[in-house]
Amino acid sequence: LILADEPTGNLDTATGEQVLETFVRLRDAGRTIVLITHEPDVAEHADRTLFIRDGLLYESYDDMHAAGQRALRTGASEAVPMEEGMPR
Repeated sequence: LILADEPTGNLDTATGEQVLETFVRLRDAGRTIVLITHEPDVAEHADRTLFIRDGLLYESYDDMHAAGQRALRTGASEAVPMEEGMPR
């Protein structure tokens, strides 16, 4: 298991691409990579993307956004249930 928190955050574009290419090779070799990023172009390299808002985990950006809109209207945060059988 490789945990990568903003691995390209302080890198120039070319070096960042080298890091992402390395992750692809590692994934293809069977490694699991958990990559945290705020960069949509980095997230596009992932096989699966999850979103976190207000300490809650969402399966999609749309679910996260909808929950945020509900929270703004009601003043309370709520999670949109994730699919049954998903890893925890």
